This record gives sequence, C-alpha cells and structure tokens, in this order.
Amino acid sequence: MKAVARIVLRAALLLLPRDRREWGDAILAELEETRGGLESVRWALGGVKVILLSPPGLARLAAFGVVVGVVGGTFGNHEVFMQVRDAGYDSWQPALVFALPSALAGLLAAGLVLRRHRLALPAALVFLALVCVSSVISLANLSPVRPFLDDWQMAMASSDPHAAHHAEELRWNAAVGALGAAFVLLLTARRQARRD
Repeated sequence: MKAVARIVLRAALLLLPRDRREWGDAILAELEETRGGLESVRWALGGVKVILLSPPGLARLAAFGVVVGVVGGTFGNHEVFMQVRDAGYDSWQPALVFALPSALAGLLAAGLVLRRHRLALPAALVFLALVCVSSVISLANLSPVRPFLDDWQMAMASSDPHAAHHAEELRWNAAVGALGAAFVLLLTARRQARRD
C-alpha cells in the first residue's frame, strides 16, 4: 500500500511550482515514516488534499482541467467532424471555425493562469464569454451547430438509429463541460489576481 501511496503523492507533487517542491518533498519524506497500509494511504491522501487546496495546486488543477477538456473534446469530436466530412457534407468547416476560438482562448487562459501572468484574469473572462455565447448557440441549436448536427445525423442514420438523441447529448455535454471549466478557471485567475 505504501508504494501506491507514494505514486499518488508523487503525482500530486507535479502540481506544485518549483519554489514549493521542497515542501512537497517533506510531505513525501514523512510518508516513509508511516507504518504502511491504511496509515500510508491516509497520509498520502492528506498530502494530496493539502497540495490540491493550495493556491498553486488549484491553479494547476484548473488549468490542467481546461487543457484536458480542450484536448479531449478535440479528439472526441474529431470522429464526428470526420463522419460529416466523409459523408460529403461541408457543414463541418463552419462548425470547426465556430468551435476554434473557444478552444484557443481556453488554452491561452490556462497557460496564463499557470504562469500567474497579469493577463490571466482578462483571458479567463474572454474564455468564459466565448463559452457562454457558444453554449447558448449550441443549446439553441442555431447555425452553424444545427446544420452540422443535422448532417451528422444524416450521415449516421443507417448505423445509429439514435443519432438525434446523441446529437442532443453532444450539445449538452459540450456546453456543461465548457461552462464548468471556464468558470473554474475564472475563479482561479480571480483568486490569483487578489493575491498578487
């Protein structure tokens, strides 16, 4: 159990900035003083909690969440875009142009939050604004989302009889995930701005 606890704690230490690594190393060294078993797991989870709740840990976790969301969304939606394209529809191009600004703004804001840059808060606000607008457009099923998802449903009609339901799920999941990520990143950037 101590080996698992050590791995979990080392993974959390990656969230700490260089100037706090010494503190993280001390938490890791104390793990060796535990008797193993549940005691070492409890110590490691306590250390993870302290790291995650520290300002640098929260900032890195929030930024990491945005990056994972953008990258995961890109890979997850890649298949949908390719299915529309391969079916001969052109609606994937405006849909991609529609999604790109939010994704790029999220990556930029996440990078600025990680660097504690003075523009992190404005960038997080821009990201949230773009996500709000794109979520409203997506949930209202307006252009360019509607033609794109209509084409996707047509492309999938023969292989997926529930394509319409999946299109609605896709819109809701993307909106909720993006809004959550943007809001958490904004709170993190705001907290950093207050401390600086």
